Amino acid sequence: MPREVVFVNYRQNGTRNKVSERLPHVQVVEAVVERLRRHFGPHQVFLDTGMRAGEHYPDALRRELHSSTLLVVVMHREWWRDLQDRLDKDEDDWVRYEIGTALEEGKHILPVLIDNAGLPDPAALPEDIRPFAYKQLRRISFGNWERDVRTLIQEVEGFLSPTELPERVAPRISRPRKWPELPTAWLLGAAALLAGVFAFLPTTGLRAVWLAALAGASVFALFVPAATLGTTYAARKFVDGLDHESTALPRDLKVNVIVGLVITALAIFVLLTDRVLDPRARMLMVAVVVGIVITMGVPWLRTYRAARAWPQPELKVNPASVRGALDDVTRHLVEHSPSLNRIQRDKAYYVLDQVGETLTVLRELANRKRITWLRAASPWLTLPHAFLVGAGTSAAVAALGVYWATGRSHWSAPVWCAAGVLSCVLLYLAAIEAAYRLQRWRRLVVLEDAPTRIAELRAQVDEASIPPPPRMPRNPVPGTDAENESGSDG
Repeated sequence: MPREVVFVNYRQNGTRNKVSERLPHVQVVEAVVERLRRHFGPHQVFLDTGMRAGEHYPDALRRELHSSTLLVVVMHREWWRDLQDRLDKDEDDWVRYEIGTALEEGKHILPVLIDNAGLPDPAALPEDIRPFAYKQLRRISFGNWERDVRTLIQEVEGFLSPTELPERVAPRISRPRKWPELPTAWLLGAAALLAGVFAFLPTTGLRAVWLAALAGASVFALFVPAATLGTTYAARKFVDGLDHESTALPRDLKVNVIVGLVITALAIFVLLTDRVLDPRARMLMVAVVVGIVITMGVPWLRTYRAARAWPQPELKVNPASVRGALDDVTRHLVEHSPSLNRIQRDKAYYVLDQVGETLTVLRELANRKRITWLRAASPWLTLPHAFLVGAGTSAAVAALGVYWATGRSHWSAPVWCAAGVLSCVLLYLAAIEAAYRLQRWRRLVVLEDAPTRIAELRAQVDEASIPPPPRMPRNPVPGTDAENESGSDG
């Protein structure tokens, strides 16, 4: 937030029976300032009682006054009489000086009347502060403290600049790519496998065995993601519950869990390989694992560190990010309960608006057809898969050809070849179908639940925020309450 100070002007001491004494309304002033500071921040509201010991009073007051944006003049019932006493005695009057300086510099001035006070007649004021009597005022009256202070806070907000938040980055999604990538990956898989076998295995008999074995390995490699995705989709409600609980965890707890799992995995690996590998081989394996953890962990930690500055300008378009953002708003409201100050409220609205934009894009993704989704899916999901399909199908076909080239023949050979090719293709299609259905279901679940939750959170933010001030007519009818609240209140 920019350096914008609300300078509170008030009369601290008065003269009674020629004796200077502290005026009773100063406690009300301190209570008002405390509420303003709670809302705008402790350094945004200046009251002279907060100056440091030994600080030069006139210089500090002038410095804060010149740097302020708004002058709040708190007026008690005897305000005019106290001003007149100082005029009659020709005494230095800081209240008058501050108002005059604010008028001269064109600052915003907001009179706040307490204890049934009224604005003085403009003609009775010194010329240098006479325009002050025409300023629109606010009241804080007995019995309406909470309502009047909240209205005052909202009024002060209108004089200050909006909260500075990062400019939102529009949600970004991957666009469908051109088709040559998948056929190219399939052809590369076939060419790489055949080139490797025929280059390193000159014996025809060995080639047939190795090709058959590689075809079986490819089928198994394709079976693993198909089975994993299929099982995950079958247990999608349970997995979705885990995802929901995971996103609800605080970030610090997630870090502790991840670090604990990594250390536990390393410990289990060392224990299980104690008698299988010699110390050198085991240390080499541990070094490789640690290297992988560091390589993958450093970027993750950087992302985590950047995410601590909340809110972030960009929200990833996926269900986990949407749920995490809504959980962050929930924690934000609980942390700052029962009342939100201005920047806390603006941050919550910022994230809720951001989630709303992301849901629009998420709905577009959920409505994509299978072919469009596949073309836009991550290359790390589609291209290695296609590479394996090309390797498996080519290995099965080449194994049959090499087998026949040796002069041998059996009725089951074409069956095994067809089974290998068909298995590769079907497992590939099954994995793609399961992945498509799983991602679509996750998105639809969030799209169904998130709007209701956004509405609930908005209601909570509205309830915990300062309400807008009551609208006042431009031309009040004489004799009404609206006229009494105008700048001519006397």
